[in-house]
Amino acid sequence: MHLSSVTAILLSTVLGLVMWGIQGYVFGYLHIRWLTYVYLLVIWLLTFQQRKQLLQFWQQLRLELKKAYKPVVIFIVIGTTLQVLPMFGSGLLYSKGA
Repeated sequence: MHLSSVTAILLSTVLGLVMWGIQGYVFGYLHIRWLTYVYLLVIWLLTFQQRKQLLQFWQQLRLELKKAYKPVVIFIVIGTTLQVLPMFGSGLLYSKGA
């Protein structure tokens, strides 16, 4: 099955977040949190190994995004921004607490 670049980037982002959460949970539960650094190193090495395919993928994604229906892209960007906006500033330390 051949997915479009946009679909592939969305699915890979979701899968990457899920895998990051799973490894964090498992490594934390087993008290081997340092293994997260090994996980990141392995992912980085795999990405470096596939750099030619990755460059081709990003070029194809750029071309597909140029053809995308502009109102949909604008709607997604505005919606994402509005969803993330309330999170800015959370966790900052103030004189009365976090």
